[in-house]
Amino acid sequence: MSRPIRFFRLLRLQMAREVLRHPLFAVLNVLGIALGVAVFLAIRIANASAERSFAAGIDLVAGRADLEIRGTIPETLLPQLTALPDLAALTPLHESVAALPDLPGEYLRILGIDPFTDAPFRTLLPGSDLDLEAWLGAGDRIVITTALARRHGLAKGSSLRVAIGGRIRTLTVAGTFDAGDTADSRFALADLGWAQEWSGGSGHLTGIQILLPPGRDPGEVATRLSAVLPPDLAAEPPRMRSQQVRRMLSAFRLNLTALSLVSLLTGMFLVYNTVSASVVRRRTEIGILRACGASRATVRSLFLGEAALYGLLGTALGIAGGILLASGLVGQVARTIRSLYVLTSIEQLHLAPAALLATFLLGMGSVLLAAWIPANEAASTDPVRALTPGSAPSGRDWPPLPLRAIGAASLAAGALAGLLARTSGPPGLGFACAFLVVTGAAFFSPDALALVRAIALRLAPRGRAGLQLRIAADQLVRSRRRNGVTVAALACAVAMTTAVATMIHSFRTAVDEWIGGGMTADLFIAPAANEIAGLSTFLPADLPETLRADPRVLALETYREIEVRLRGEPVALAVAGGEGRRNFQFTTGKPGPKIERFGQPGQAFVTESLARRFRLREGDSLEIGAPSGTARFQVAGIYRDYSNDRGLILLSEAAYLEHWSDRRVHSVAATLRPGTTADAFLESFNRTHNTDGQLVTYAKAALRTRVLEVFDQTFAVTRVLRSISVIVAIAGILFGFTTLVMERTRTLAILRVNGASPGQVASITLAEAGLAGAASSLLGILTGLLLAVVLTSVINRAFFGWTIPLVFPWGWILAVPLWILPVSLVSALLPA
Repeated sequence: MSRPIRFFRLLRLQMAREVLRHPLFAVLNVLGIALGVAVFLAIRIANASAERSFAAGIDLVAGRADLEIRGTIPETLLPQLTALPDLAALTPLHESVAALPDLPGEYLRILGIDPFTDAPFRTLLPGSDLDLEAWLGAGDRIVITTALARRHGLAKGSSLRVAIGGRIRTLTVAGTFDAGDTADSRFALADLGWAQEWSGGSGHLTGIQILLPPGRDPGEVATRLSAVLPPDLAAEPPRMRSQQVRRMLSAFRLNLTALSLVSLLTGMFLVYNTVSASVVRRRTEIGILRACGASRATVRSLFLGEAALYGLLGTALGIAGGILLASGLVGQVARTIRSLYVLTSIEQLHLAPAALLATFLLGMGSVLLAAWIPANEAASTDPVRALTPGSAPSGRDWPPLPLRAIGAASLAAGALAGLLARTSGPPGLGFACAFLVVTGAAFFSPDALALVRAIALRLAPRGRAGLQLRIAADQLVRSRRRNGVTVAALACAVAMTTAVATMIHSFRTAVDEWIGGGMTADLFIAPAANEIAGLSTFLPADLPETLRADPRVLALETYREIEVRLRGEPVALAVAGGEGRRNFQFTTGKPGPKIERFGQPGQAFVTESLARRFRLREGDSLEIGAPSGTARFQVAGIYRDYSNDRGLILLSEAAYLEHWSDRRVHSVAATLRPGTTADAFLESFNRTHNTDGQLVTYAKAALRTRVLEVFDQTFAVTRVLRSISVIVAIAGILFGFTTLVMERTRTLAILRVNGASPGQVASITLAEAGLAGAASSLLGILTGLLLAVVLTSVINRAFFGWTIPLVFPWGWILAVPLWILPVSLVSALLPA
């Protein structure tokens, strides 16, 4: 029989005996690996699906276009472009977003097209069941996707109410078209002219698609078009939009991926404890194998092979579970992206073979890496000691000084990485800093055990109970090699939970104070569609003047945003108009002089995140393309704003109208005269101006509540990942104490011979578990507080540019031992 065949036969026999003897441990081991793998894959799938869905939506709009022009485009530009000789075809577009009052949570992206020039770009209409003549002749016809029609039971001739342009309109479904599997099904086609009228955008386009003759270089043509286009417009390949969004979402994706890796890291501790337990249980078998001539490499390979089989099962189950988990996470991920970044919906999971391969390799690699130390320990087993009845395992304990040195070096390297991430280094160093902090703190787990032992010995009462506690405390430190890993695993989960809870609490507190300080108006009004689709719809043009004329209104502030380019990058330009006044939280200096300068021509405020993104300071100049030419502004102040992590430029209405003529606004904020309450005003306003619910109206307190609800929804995915890591760590406690009990067979027997009852032995084991839980709480909380500083002051600042004052949720933090200790005791019940 060849050597490989003998090896695999031995591995099969070893695995079969182990699974039959301890089926629960085998199942928990596989599930622990599967959880870590599932979380990692689910996040990858959710991120990839979001990108794929947005890219498919861009492809649906762009069609076969080689170049596109996007922005607020005057229709008068179209004849000039049509006369150019370098273009094979072009077609105008007008895109708007409508809410669907009868279908809560749904929206409709209405794409206005010219059917006579659109054919070279798209094949949607020829494949639909549309009556083109009827579609053009009536002002209420749209063509929707077959998926949307199927989902809501709509057919040709069905009516659909939409909130668009500050009004409720009843449109008729004139036909359906197939948008493909990956694109957002919430698309509708309409005649260009009618789409402009519905949204209040007559005279303006949102896009022009360009098709080039074969062989023409798009870059060369785009350069030539720049001489014709106004400075605020540019011709670019449609794929540029996908790349811009990918860059925009990179920090969001990286944050979720890093959190998912924490679950995998906790699972590695679980694998370590599992293989360690297996080594202890099989000391006699290892001794027999070594005595019969098996080499150390063979023994090591047997345990690595066993871990690999567990890893294979766990990874396979994790991949299947990750796909299921992704289907539940994509909704949360899509809502977060929609709230913070771009309008998108994920209707189909994108499962790339590369993601499956990466997950498989990461899962198997993590398992083998975690199993290496205990497998090497098994290979080093002395066969004489292993076969001597009653002998204890000979594993060497960890000397504390080298561990402290390694931990201190890791923390120092983390501090250096954090400093570089905040200043000159790439933002990714922030995650290296977090990893080094957690890793470095784990090396101090023996010190945490020693501290808890000292406290327990000092507090131990006299009598039998105190004696049991002292024995447990001594055993806690004697087995610090095993207990250290168990404590480090649970402390890792506690640290992440504490850090994320602190970061969320700090961020929420900052947002709450920002809302409370920045909102001085009594009520706020905006189109209903903007609740779902961001700032996509304008208020009716006459509404601001109607409100100003109301005798109950003391002051009215208007707000709008447009997209402009700063140094070639898209940024948001906000315009604050009217008589209202906002309270700004400036990063430096007194607000009075800055606000006075802001009212002067050519002055602008920028948010803190934009200033960090472009390295701007007060007094710096900004050059922005505008329809009238290049607009130049000076930075009059830098202020904190948590509405946009990419940052924005804020202009006064007067400064804006010097370069732009579009007076439409996205929202208004009204300050009422004394004696008028917001609730009473909104009740009468909704009765006279908002009968169909086409507008959303909020009193100040209600808007504050709504903003915090959106904030909480944004971090829902984070809470799920945090909980999974804790579950995996709890399984690690079970394995850790099972291993300890097996290692102490001789010690426990001595206790029994000296008169200890089974209950007393179990009490000692449970007391040790409680002390280990206390050590995990102590180390985890301290590490979590340090990690919270990294999350808020390093990672957040490096990726998003926000300053978030650190606010510790002491009530939550001090309650950590209240759930860690019971969890530790319950996990140790079976071994005890």
